[in-house]
Amino acid sequence: MSGSDHHRTGPSSSTKRAISQAACKGNTKAQREKLVPPQFNEPRSSRQGITLRTPRKQWRSKSSLEHPHLASKHKPTKRKLPEYRHFSSNIAYILLSDCKLEEDPMPALEKLPNLRILKLGHKAFTGKKMVCSAECFPKLDSLLLHWLKNLEEWKVDEGAMLTLRHLEIKACRELKMLPDGLRIITTIRQLKIERMPKAFKDKVVEGGEDFYKVQLFLLSYF
Repeated sequence: MSGSDHHRTGPSSSTKRAISQAACKGNTKAQREKLVPPQFNEPRSSRQGITLRTPRKQWRSKSSLEHPHLASKHKPTKRKLPEYRHFSSNIAYILLSDCKLEEDPMPALEKLPNLRILKLGHKAFTGKKMVCSAECFPKLDSLLLHWLKNLEEWKVDEGAMLTLRHLEIKACRELKMLPDGLRIITTIRQLKIERMPKAFKDKVVEGGEDFYKVQLFLLSYF
């Protein structure tokens, strides 16, 4: 190890322990290396993506994604992602699955400047409302929302995800409608809808109440 490597500044050991314990409590060392944001594993953060897929049996504790120093001993806080500053700015893709996040993950993820692919998979988020704020996800190319069974409302503010080209919505069966903000995103080339209720599909076909939001997209649904 060179002298410069030895003296490279980075997160303190207490911060690394807090994030590691918060993000992957009870997992093996190999699993933790996949779950913790790259900057806490590698000094130069050579990796370009994160997979956070926690086995369901690991979710016995209601507060397994909490920051230990913020959690109350008597009143657990909601499971949530660490703040965006704890992730490498070089991350290009993120997959979340079986995390059972109770707080909307978008406020943390949308600030990542180089994120291009985001997939929220099976039970990644268990809340009812998700919001993409204005000017968020400046380079996002693909967004996949799969099996978010509790999601009822998705809001996209004007100016959000202006580079998005590919959108998939699969088995989010409580989602009432597509966000109005999608009609502003002129870069979308394909919208794929799978395993959604007939009432949802009927809204996006020609003549449906949401058709004006997607009329410029290549639409496929199953």
